[in-house]
Amino acid sequence: MANPGGSSVRLIGIGILCATALCAWADSPFGVDGFASYNPPDVVNSPSSVQAYITWEAQRIAQSGATWNRTLSPSGGQFIWNTIQPTSGGSYDWTASDWIVQASQANGISTLALVNSFAGWDQPSANSIQYCTPNNTTAWTGFLTALVQRYGTHGNMPGLTLPIKYWEISNEVEFNFCSGSANKYASFLAQAYATIKAADSNAVVMNGSTSPVYQPGNPTMLDPGVSSYWPSFFTDGGGQSIDVFAVHYGVPEPALPLRAFLNEYQGWLNSASLNKPIWVTETGTYEGSMTKDGSTYSSQTTTYQASWWVKHASYGLAHNVQKLFYSIFDGYQSNPGNNNWLNLTGWIDGNVPYTSSPSEKPIFFSNQKFTSLIDGYSQASELSYSDTCGSTTVQAQCTSQGKYQFNVGTNNAWVLWNDAGENYALNAGANVKQVLVTPVVPQLNNAGYPSLDSQGNASFTTSAQSVSAGVATIALSSTPVFVQPAPVAAFAATATGNDTNLSLTATVQIAYADLGQTGKVYVAALSGGNWFFLTSQGWQAWHSGALPTYSTGTLANASIPVVTIANVSGLVGTQVYVGYGLSDADMLNNGKYALVYTVH
Repeated sequence: MANPGGSSVRLIGIGILCATALCAWADSPFGVDGFASYNPPDVVNSPSSVQAYITWEAQRIAQSGATWNRTLSPSGGQFIWNTIQPTSGGSYDWTASDWIVQASQANGISTLALVNSFAGWDQPSANSIQYCTPNNTTAWTGFLTALVQRYGTHGNMPGLTLPIKYWEISNEVEFNFCSGSANKYASFLAQAYATIKAADSNAVVMNGSTSPVYQPGNPTMLDPGVSSYWPSFFTDGGGQSIDVFAVHYGVPEPALPLRAFLNEYQGWLNSASLNKPIWVTETGTYEGSMTKDGSTYSSQTTTYQASWWVKHASYGLAHNVQKLFYSIFDGYQSNPGNNNWLNLTGWIDGNVPYTSSPSEKPIFFSNQKFTSLIDGYSQASELSYSDTCGSTTVQAQCTSQGKYQFNVGTNNAWVLWNDAGENYALNAGANVKQVLVTPVVPQLNNAGYPSLDSQGNASFTTSAQSVSAGVATIALSSTPVFVQPAPVAAFAATATGNDTNLSLTATVQIAYADLGQTGKVYVAALSGGNWFFLTSQGWQAWHSGALPTYSTGTLANASIPVVTIANVSGLVGTQVYVGYGLSDADMLNNGKYALVYTVH
């Protein structure tokens, strides 16, 4: 304000949309496989407890920063034909699926619907995990049409505000659908694709995701049943029936890095001359000492689990992966026995039921922090990546380094690590004077869980790093760090209407060094050579002395309603300024103010 007292990089783009007031970023790239502790048959036995569980988990998913849910369950998903239409020719029971959609949309969570074509009355010798093409195709397509018409983009479910646009048909089909017949699945998927598109032209359809099944005793190569299945599927024309290629990776056994498997998955698409985005609809790793299917795996820390997610998500987003779904969110099993992998893989302590208020693991807050860091990013860029895994070493036995840049508005943010250690010279930009460096794992207690404040928030250790000639030197380790430019003082205004019904809202961004300090915020208008200041009592003329303040107290980023539906047509040329400072002198002498709007 005029002083009142006197004179070569890989780039992947995504679209951003926020459809609800509950979310800052409804189309984030992060989702989870949620509601995995619930089986649809439980609706009959204990409906109130199922509904309470769904409501609880939807709220927790939203708090984690994930804004997508894939409807997985131990019995094959939550959109199972057999559950919704339990008898031949019977009516559809939407009770449980309505609960899922209602709880999800109430928390700003979009749904990837995993559709299961099993019905016991249609395939009496099959089950909800292993089944084949429906015998009664008329009944099946009728059900699929009704499902999309209820929840799709023109859905008729009462109160539908966040419809389902994305549909995954079956799951891990190489071993579960028609005894591994790629030809039968391609034909079945073609019919399902046509049915869904006829019911909702906006729908996006994807295949039943690839199985992350490795050769027996060799977690470095996909099982031949997987690696031969998908080329056959594409040869049979299956690629014409998908809009997205859905894949799984490392759930949760150690394996080669995501690099190796994405190369193979992308190779299948390239060989079929298909340009399809990839969604990783199941991926994850465990913490603790895991047993699965009779095998015991080396213990991993909660820090490793959180770091693993950030590393792999960063890599994927820079390599044609649009979305990643962590599997699973909450894997509580009351009696896991020697198969405890579900209990140890989730973002929530899977050793106690939700009714006992299970603790969040570090990965829960790491994802929360990651989401806020790249909120609304437009491009993911790989600056550097390498690993020592070769083709025969699993990730737990090798090291990697990665540097990833995310373009967020006019700024950049970075995810950086090097398992072997490194002092990395980050090109932060010529205009950046300071960066904030935050390890992706929050502060932990002795049990390896986050230390929380009274509001349930985790504490992260952030340090300010100076930038010289546009370069910041960052010490790297096996725990990735989030890096972002330190906030600087910034001011803006948004106007709606015209000069006869103007609404003007100003925004104040506090510089990092000033955040949390005691100071003052100012809103001023220069009109006809006279100064006016907005105070808690309204506009006040100023001629000399101390400057009137809009507010005094702890400095924090703020949004200020300057005028609301006001006729300012008689004030043409009036200039509106916004500023803040630790004192009047601090604001004026250090330039912590700006002209944000002129009436015209």
